Amino acid sequence: MSGAMNSHFNLPATKGNAVKESFVSHLEGSLTYIRGYVAAQVIFQMLENGFFDLLVKEQSTLSELSDRLGYQPSMLAAALEYLEREAIVVLNEDGRYGLTEKGTMIIAHRGWFELLIGGYGPVFGNLLEILKVGPTAVRRNGALVGRGSCNISRYDAIPLTKTLIRHVNPATKRIVDFGCGNSLYLCTFCEEMPEVTAVGVDPSAGAVEEGRKLVREKGLEARIVLVNSGALDFEVQEIPDCIMFCFVLHELYGQHGEAEVIRYLSHLGRKFPSTHLIVVEVDYDLTKKEAIYSKIGLGYYNPYFLLHPFTEQRLLPDTEWRRIFLAAGFDVVS
Repeated sequence: MSGAMNSHFNLPATKGNAVKESFVSHLEGSLTYIRGYVAAQVIFQMLENGFFDLLVKEQSTLSELSDRLGYQPSMLAAALEYLEREAIVVLNEDGRYGLTEKGTMIIAHRGWFELLIGGYGPVFGNLLEILKVGPTAVRRNGALVGRGSCNISRYDAIPLTKTLIRHVNPATKRIVDFGCGNSLYLCTFCEEMPEVTAVGVDPSAGAVEEGRKLVREKGLEARIVLVNSGALDFEVQEIPDCIMFCFVLHELYGQHGEAEVIRYLSHLGRKFPSTHLIVVEVDYDLTKKEAIYSKIGLGYYNPYFLLHPFTEQRLLPDTEWRRIFLAAGFDVVS
């Protein structure tokens, strides 16, 4: 074969080596996408099946892992070899598998896998159908979107929201949370603020089911009520101190338009003039090149920006949200 290739290309050895090196270099770059795709799939599914949670508690043999997870030992061995080469697990001298530091940190990052690989996996996997038919062609997994978003929120939105509530109304006792996901938000608030009671509203039945389970596990049934409903279909009854919209308004905007968002916010403002709206949104400012082209920007926000128009959602820059709040009769307090 090499003789045929040499006679066909008829290249000097030095030039042939340069061509080969260039091809290999570019192939390595392309293969990073394939490596990332396969790794993300394997990691997400091993997070879902409890594999990572088992190993973070104690190191285990192949036999112990296959028994606990219910997998064929030969199949699990292949997965473990793969994860070992990815430096996610390590096989110790005593024949027991453990997580590396990289593997342990993946547990802390599980929300990003739940959101993008689990929740929006069907969307990314059916790109051509969406390009042809539109955003109604494929549905996301609402339960995993809700859970992933809530797990990510531990690191950004929950601290931001707590800061806002304590600043605008430190005496807050009643919260309504639209887009509550798996209720991690509300459970966190109720655990840290003993006088708070809350109503969580989410359009995903799967997310609400997971949320109710979490509420029961934390013994907060008397303080948190979860409702399976879209935001526009749910009428808030009792006067809340705060109404939270965390990554929800851009979905209402995408599905119902700006006029409906302004109408709905105006309705809430007239009905509850003393209530604060707590809003968390992404500032869709494409001029922030340094952030967008950073490793986190390309790894998270680039796919995050992509999925929104494919799922009837519309991200807006901060300046546009301020204009909308003003049109709805609100002032930005903080």
